[in-house]
Amino acid sequence: WENGTRPVEFSPPNPHPNLSYMSSVGTNLFYPTRDDDGSHFWRVDMSSAESTLIHDGEAWNTTRVGDLIFFTSERAGNATDLWRTDGTEAGTFRLRTFAGPRDPTAVGEELFFTVSAGGSDEHWRSDGTIEGTRRQEGANNSPAFLHESNGSLFFTMDGSSGTELWRIDGEQLVAVDVGAVERAAVGVEGQLDHAREADRAHGHGGAGGRVDTLQLSGRRLAPVERAAVGGEGRQCVAGERELL
Repeated sequence: WENGTRPVEFSPPNPHPNLSYMSSVGTNLFYPTRDDDGSHFWRVDMSSAESTLIHDGEAWNTTRVGDLIFFTSERAGNATDLWRTDGTEAGTFRLRTFAGPRDPTAVGEELFFTVSAGGSDEHWRSDGTIEGTRRQEGANNSPAFLHESNGSLFFTMDGSSGTELWRIDGEQLVAVDVGAVERAAVGVEGQLDHAREADRAHGHGGAGGRVDTLQLSGRRLAPVERAAVGGEGRQCVAGERELL
């Protein structure tokens, strides 16, 4: 094999790995499999290729948060369990049962996600402990489009004026004042033009460069939104460059 690339023979062998939900911590690789006996979640030490069964059941939405791997496992009755593991038997346990947890997003040492709750959605967070798995107060009006940037969580939520942009800094829930930034939109656009020139000068291209293609939650942001994400009162390119 060239360049040190070689196949790894797992012991015991694990058929049909699901590569879509593979995560790693250090030399440990975590991944689910399915065989005639059902679904399983494994940890393999890549230094020895030795496999250890972590969870005898489904494992979806695997997300690394620090040294932990969070995952979900469906059960009967439209219920889904949220689990965590550190790769050991003692460190693998169920945190809570939800209805449809989704959008798992790592921010610092916590996992943020949304769950279905009656006719609306709720915003939850977990630090990997049962007592630290809790609802985010004040963020329970259909939160969506979770996105981490610079240690903060950005998301949209229904409000009195329509869809609003919010962020969470630590325990604090903060409304992003897009209107305040919009009042300085002309100045922001001028500074963005300057940033595009700087990007071209540093070899990042013209249209389609880093400044032009900044995205949040998979969609293109307008100049006003780009400035808002950078932080209220920071109507400058430096604010948005922190996201690149």
